[in-house]
Amino acid sequence: APIVDARGVHSHSAQISFGTSHHGGELFLGTQKQKAGALGAGGGASIRAGFGKIFSGGGGASATVTPLAGDKAYTRGVMVRTSRPENPDGMTFNSALARDDMVRFVDFMFGMAKAEGGENQAPAHAWEKIANEFFDSETLSIGWHHQSGETLRHTATASGNARVGAVALDKPFESVGIAGTAGVTTDWASAANNKRAEGSGAFRMVRNNHLSRLQVNAQLGVGTTNPTIPVDSGDPSHPPLHIVTPDDQFKTIADPGAVTSEALNPGMQLFGKQANLSLVDQGMNVTFRAIVEHGKLSETYTLREVEHRDAQHFKAMLTEPSRRAQYEQVFEAVHGPAEARNELDKFIKKLDNWAGPGQHYSMRSRIRSDVRRELDESASLATTIHRRNPDDPRLAQISAHMMARLNDERSWVPMQIQAFEAQSASDVAGLNFGLVATSNFNVSTDRELYATAAPPNMVRAWADLPAPAAPVRPEGA
Repeated sequence: APIVDARGVHSHSAQISFGTSHHGGELFLGTQKQKAGALGAGGGASIRAGFGKIFSGGGGASATVTPLAGDKAYTRGVMVRTSRPENPDGMTFNSALARDDMVRFVDFMFGMAKAEGGENQAPAHAWEKIANEFFDSETLSIGWHHQSGETLRHTATASGNARVGAVALDKPFESVGIAGTAGVTTDWASAANNKRAEGSGAFRMVRNNHLSRLQVNAQLGVGTTNPTIPVDSGDPSHPPLHIVTPDDQFKTIADPGAVTSEALNPGMQLFGKQANLSLVDQGMNVTFRAIVEHGKLSETYTLREVEHRDAQHFKAMLTEPSRRAQYEQVFEAVHGPAEARNELDKFIKKLDNWAGPGQHYSMRSRIRSDVRRELDESASLATTIHRRNPDDPRLAQISAHMMARLNDERSWVPMQIQAFEAQSASDVAGLNFGLVATSNFNVSTDRELYATAAPPNMVRAWADLPAPAAPVRPEGA
């Protein structure tokens, strides 16, 4: 039978998130609008048979290819952020101060919500109290947050199922039994972009993310099934039934045992268990993010992160002579000159043990000081030009120049390397009697396998050095 995969989704939801990052803590409250669609096709087939008068069996298979699927998401709301300042020794960050300010803000908000002062707060009065309470905070920032994301996907799915059971009705075969399913799904996100911008706040975030990812997942499941619900099929071999209604009217009805085909009236799963296995997980993710302080890029928190999901690709890149020399410098700042090379070699050897789905590896770099100042000057010039004429062609030239500087590897100083293992678990419980009721519990985490980060004062000293000159290419090369 043919299968048409045509989907369209439009959703509007509330978003509440709380987390920590390299720059500090974040609390977001807002809304998200999402639009998604897909178009594809495939085919499927199934068969049922009886064995004697007691047992029945059946099976089926299907496959679909969806060459075009995409989604767009728009998120906006209020972002509360606490920034981690450097400690006076220049060796560490004051994470405790950022954490304490966030806890104090949450407690203060709950106190106002419960009207602990004994009075109802008007919105304007509430914001005034917040401003008075945290006016002297050196870490807290509250601002309006906008985020947009776009993803283009290409998917393919193949699945099979088998069912055995005891016959409850011999014609057609209806049974109570056990069903097993297996499937493989390929999901290729060929292009994904996610942009964040904040229009206000003491520490505004600018973030731009680009990624591509290939995932191949398998699903194995088992569950119990019950007979399908009888529906009139109009089969003349089933004699009609006659009843007398309460008002003494004679009425003819169809035989309730005549059911439609399995495609229109499939067996329902009552209880089930499913295991999801990750077979392939590859891709690359590049993120630029910066905290804007007083209209300029932060010296400490203007960062680039490059994440790889293929261990061998990451290993090959890390063993390039020029890049290895950069990260030997990072390891030397942490482990000392005598152990730096040995520690880096041990990390590279561990990549073979960590290789597999769910593992990902990240390199974090900080922008050089002279490049950062150049970008600030370009942004200031662009702002002035835009105010006079938003269509000025020089704006495109300035944008291209800034992107070229950000894409230049010499503009960045490596500062940290990490390895993670993604872990996820879900528990779904429910009942299916035509009306489905389910309860879902999902947990997703990134467990840190390894991390080496140079001290902030060392990174600052490297960033203050001028960017190396471009290599001289032989004439005609």
